[in-house]
This record gives sequence, C-alpha cells and structure tokens, in this order.
Amino acid sequence: MLGPSALFGDHAAGDGREAGSAHADLIEALSRLAALAESRDAWRVHDAMAALNNALRNVRASSSRSTWRDVGAMVRAHDAGRLLREDPITRRSVKKPRGYAGDAALLDLIYDGWDRATGPRAAAAQAIHDHVYASPSCVAVRERRDILTRLVDDTTRRRPGARILAVAAGHLREADRCASLMNGGVGEWIALDQDRASLDVVQSRHGGPVTTHQAAVMDLVTGRYDPAPLDLAYAAGLYDYLSANVARRLTREVCAMLAPGGQFLFANFSTAMLDVGYMEAAMDWRLILRTEGDMLRIAKGAGEGFSISCFAGAGETILYCRIIREGHVGALGA
Repeated sequence: MLGPSALFGDHAAGDGREAGSAHADLIEALSRLAALAESRDAWRVHDAMAALNNALRNVRASSSRSTWRDVGAMVRAHDAGRLLREDPITRRSVKKPRGYAGDAALLDLIYDGWDRATGPRAAAAQAIHDHVYASPSCVAVRERRDILTRLVDDTTRRRPGARILAVAAGHLREADRCASLMNGGVGEWIALDQDRASLDVVQSRHGGPVTTHQAAVMDLVTGRYDPAPLDLAYAAGLYDYLSANVARRLTREVCAMLAPGGQFLFANFSTAMLDVGYMEAAMDWRLILRTEGDMLRIAKGAGEGFSISCFAGAGETILYCRIIREGHVGALGA
C-alpha cells in the first residue's frame, strides 16, 4: 500500500501532515466499505459511503492535480472500488461503453434509479446505489431535467409554435413530461447530438415536432449547422466539457441564431459541488467545474444586444446562465 510520501510526492513534503491525515482517512474509509461487501445492513453501508465521500473530498482538496489522478486509480483498483462498481451508475461511468463518461444511458440511470441487485452482494450494492442516486450531483441532474421541461413549457406559453434547439440533447428526457409537446405548443424541437445511438432513442420516443440532427459541437461553432431563427436554445450537460474559449465561441454562435426575445440557457456543474471527489475518483468522470464569474465571462461572448443573468440550482451544485436577445418577445412569425 502506498504511503503518503509515495502517493502525494512533493505536495506531501510541503504539507505532509495534512496530506498524510487525509490519505489515512481515505484508506480507512475504503477498508471500512470493502468489509461490508456482503452486509445486509443498509445503514452501515450508507454510513461508510458518507465517510468515503468526505475522505475523497478532503484528499482532493489537499492534492495536486497529478497526485489526485493517482489517488483515483488507487481507489478504483481497491476492493472497495470494485464493490462500488456494483452500482450501475458508477460502473457505467468507469466502463464508458460509448467511449465517454456521462452518456445518455448513464443519465437515464440517474433519472430512473435501479432496484434489481442480485447475488450475495445485492444488499450492499443496492445500498451503494441508493446513496449515489441520492447524492447532490444526481439530485441536481434530475432537477436540471425538470428546469428544462419548465423552460420549454414557459417558452411555448409566451411564444406558441416556438422553435427550440437542444444542444447535446442526449435522450431528450426533458421532453417526456413536457405539457406543451403533448398539447401542440411546440413548433419544432431539434435534438442535436453527436451520438447516433442517443438520437435513435429520441426518434423512437418522440415524433411530430421533435426532429433529430447528428452533429458535433464544432459544427455549431464554425457555422456548418445553423437552424436559426430560434425562440429557445439550451445546453444542459455540454459546457462541463468545453474549454472557456470553445464555450465562448459556441455561446456567440448559438446566440446569433436567436430570434428577437429568444433565449439561450446553458448549465455547468459548480466548483461548490460536494461529491466531486466521488465522481472523479470512483466514477472516473471529470468535469470542468465553474463559478458564477466563469459563467458570466462565457456569456459575454454573446456580444452586444443581450441581457445576461445567472442562478443556481439546489445546493448550488449546478449553475445556470440565461442569455436573452433584446427585442420584441412575441410569437415567431406572428
């Protein structure tokens, strides 16, 4: 087993006491969880998961970037890391069957949950899943879906027949509960994604005004795809992966597609998220976390003639930035 000096390197030398204590707490938390592999006591597993999350957060805070990556590899190779992958959310994130973390099928697990654990580890696996499902990041993802559903319904009330673009749409689950889609209030809802498998799911679930378009982000950034004019555009989970420069360029291009009074909403996980340690180390899922200031700097890439505002979701886990093009807020084409 690696000691603090081996794992934390020069950083440990600079603050060895803090780093060593955090590392010892992490090893203890991992061992505690691994010992519960066949436990049927869900509360003990939940307590062990809480201790692990705290330990991971503390180690991340006291580690350099390169050291933190080594910590993540150690966590995933530990017996506890293998037990954590009994949870389907954690397992899919680590395995990345579509080549990237956070794919639409993983988000479906976050939305819908899982209650099918079997075998000698079933009780522990279900308890781990229940803990992950109730984590701040998963709660925030479900809230994000619901915010988007309300946003579409609000837009179509103000602008009947609205044209909508979902950038990096995934499975477009916000459409599943959308009243305006059911009552004919949507003119066109374009689901854009680079993943053909995700768009096939959208096509199988929705028809009528919902259309799909397979394209990469750079097709929007470079203007190769331009669905203007739009009443609403949004990007739910894309900006977490974009550099600031690409994010500003994308914002400029999408905002240029807005009709007068149209709006663009983008979301990004916040630097305040509490379970980032688990996401990065146990799930091997890394995002670009941002502050409100970061969001505003990106939004200013839209240029002149736009109003900008930011708000936070529950627990400030996800931040949202709304950009509205100045002009009459009427129905498109009215």
